[in-house]
Amino acid sequence: MKASRRAGERGFSLLELMVAMAILSMILLGAALALNGTNDVAVLEATRNEMERSSQNALDRMALELRDSAAKVITVAANGSSIQFQVPVDLDGKGTILNSTGAVEYGVLANGVPTGGTITYRFVQNLVAGQPEVLSEAARRMQLNDDADLGDRFARGYILRTTQLTSGAVVSQSILTGRWIVQPEGNWGGDVDGDGAADPIFQLDGTSGRVLVNLWGMQVDSRKNRHFVRSAAGICFRNK
Repeated sequence: MKASRRAGERGFSLLELMVAMAILSMILLGAALALNGTNDVAVLEATRNEMERSSQNALDRMALELRDSAAKVITVAANGSSIQFQVPVDLDGKGTILNSTGAVEYGVLANGVPTGGTITYRFVQNLVAGQPEVLSEAARRMQLNDDADLGDRFARGYILRTTQLTSGAVVSQSILTGRWIVQPEGNWGGDVDGDGAADPIFQLDGTSGRVLVNLWGMQVDSRKNRHFVRSAAGICFRNK
């Protein structure tokens, strides 16, 4: 014969079990939301870090070439979305970058050979399904910059480096940045961040004797998270 329960002992009622399950579900849901939020933060930070790292690498490469140039052989065009320049080379083959009068000779290296020509960095818009890529705040129903409206549209693309000879022949081309660089659609060099001031990619500052480079990067992920990054550099010249 089974022993009877001791005095004061009883099992859980159905109501108590339901309350306990509800509390446990809320705890598990809170933990899941916290974990998901932590994962979102990690993804956001990783994306931002990648954009900053890539843009900084591009700025470092540009600085290596531009710092050897000089203001007199630099042309900024297309509202600051393009810069054309030359670097010191031994054009006359005398073993020095100085000509017979002591002035620096400028040109390019084409396959390692000093020659006349130019180097150009310029913004090129992406093509998606054959159409220029545009990020539209209205279409996405989200603010992409910081001007508190939904009327902005951004051309998205990359910075292309081109070496071109005096004859017009292109001898090399390479992409310097990720494909997330943005400029205002139809107004390259205009206001990107929404502060009302122009934001050219390239600017020749005659006062300080520097080239100013601003790379505005923008991405929108599948969860409609905005990634908006600015990387900038002021590059001083070694030559005059």
